[in-house]
Amino acid sequence: MLYQAPGTHFSTRVAGTNPDEKNGATIYSLQITGSDADGLKNWLLLSLYNQVVSQKCFDVLRTKEQLGYIVSAQPSRS
Repeated sequence: MLYQAPGTHFSTRVAGTNPDEKNGATIYSLQITGSDADGLKNWLLLSLYNQVVSQKCFDVLRTKEQLGYIVSAQPSRS
């Protein structure tokens, strides 16, 4: 598990297995933290945030920019 101090960011680039392939992928993750007591509250806030941004994400990236076949925004527990 990678630990990052609050307010910092991390990025990495991974080469694909086929150098002739021009397509790629981007994963953008936002992490929220809190105590176990905040767990349900944070999950509900994250789910609400997802509902707000998922349609806009699809509209801009898939419809207007035509950047890919798979575009999604989804909360995840990890």
